[in-house]
Amino acid sequence: MIFSFSFANKDRGSYNADEGVELYSSRGMEWNYATSMYITNGWTNLQYITETQDTRTYGLWLIKPLLGYIQVKDEFEKEYEIIPYSSFNTKTFIACGFKDFGYWLSILSSIFLGIFVKKIYSRFLISRSPFDVACYALVGLATLEMFFSNHFFMQSYPFTVVILMEIYKRICGSKEIEIE
Repeated sequence: MIFSFSFANKDRGSYNADEGVELYSSRGMEWNYATSMYITNGWTNLQYITETQDTRTYGLWLIKPLLGYIQVKDEFEKEYEIIPYSSFNTKTFIACGFKDFGYWLSILSSIFLGIFVKKIYSRFLISRSPFDVACYALVGLATLEMFFSNHFFMQSYPFTVVILMEIYKRICGSKEIEIE
């Protein structure tokens, strides 16, 4: 995984895989280069969060994208702090729902994300618009990465791209470019 980050960021010139391995090794992380460690680390961090940070944000994570759009999310920065167990910042998609609503009600944010992803996927299946394809690609990427971190509420780019594409489609009317 570290080498794939290096490959993805090679044009930026800001990341070297060997330096990354050295940094994590100096912090006590032992490397056996098994991909299972990266995949399971988010779940270990989630367990640590549920056992040590059992405080509620009462929906602040759920509305974080909206607060970001109106430029007030920085007012709640302290409430958005989640401390992982390891040096990896992966927390899975459940951590935000847990911080908002606890064990059982965290299913609310999962249901919301499921409905949102289903709507984007369904629109992708019937549409020939490149805008809907782009929305599906970015939402699909965020969905794939849900088991590492919640890109929907932590970074909110899936919601932002869908909103911007819808605004553009409304302004330009129904004369969309279609894929041949």
